Amino acid sequence: MKNDVKTNKLVRKCENCRFFELIGNTMGYCKINPPVVFWAYMGPVDSGSVTQFPEMNKDSWCGQFVPNYTASQQLVDAIRKADAAGVNVALNHYDEPAEK
Repeated sequence: MKNDVKTNKLVRKCENCRFFELIGNTMGYCKINPPVVFWAYMGPVDSGSVTQFPEMNKDSWCGQFVPNYTASQQLVDAIRKADAAGVNVALNHYDEPAEK
């Protein structure tokens, strides 16, 4: 995930979205919705319906942006932050707090 170094904030663009699948150096598929169905004319014999996800430039953006952090990554980040602050962290209610 790319962040803005000056503000340390996530840049809202397709390459940072959990629904974006990169398919080249700059282009990828937006998979927040099902594929779009359209009619493709490829001559009198090969015409028919085709489905495809919208192709987007990785630097584009939209109002449905969702950061591509997974829940486990967020948990690991929170544990590391707590550990750095000297806070004892138990991963679930069965774990005994670690001795420091």
